[in-house]
Amino acid sequence: VEQLVNSESPPSLGGAELRATVFFSDIEGFTTIAESMSATEVVSLLNEYHSAMSNVVHMHRGMVDKFIGDGLMAIFHAPTYHPEHALNACLAALECVDTLEELVPTLEARYGKTIRTRIGLDTGDVVVGNIGSDNRFEYTAIGDTVNSSARLEAGNKLYGTRILIGEATAQEVQSQLIV
Repeated sequence: VEQLVNSESPPSLGGAELRATVFFSDIEGFTTIAESMSATEVVSLLNEYHSAMSNVVHMHRGMVDKFIGDGLMAIFHAPTYHPEHALNACLAALECVDTLEELVPTLEARYGKTIRTRIGLDTGDVVVGNIGSDNRFEYTAIGDTVNSSARLEAGNKLYGTRILIGEATAQEVQSQLIV
């Protein structure tokens, strides 16, 4: 918002290529969970989950790009640049898992449901900017790195894991984290 306010030109369609880390999270088995709840309860549960995860992403210098049902997409290194975007994304992922574990007793008491999250991260070239049409657009990231991070998130299902990171992310953080 600060960048938009300080800009001398209005927002327009277009983007710029840069190296960033993309974060996808999803609630494990959410369709089954949601089928046994009212729509109001589903919305309330999602709002609590997304609020907790978003707070962690923001604390680690990430930008929540969008919510996709029970999923969340975030970008690290855009629009605010930070050279340690891969490390920040990894630390956010680890903290999201811990934060959800702390939140689970509250959610169980309130909704009678236990939820677990799956997270995928990848680092690489993306195009970030305003994408859409002349009368409606949104700031987002596009590219293979976005697709691979979403696939890594889904891959957790196969491996029974919570967090999967791409090779480029692992290479960037291997001196600071055990990967």
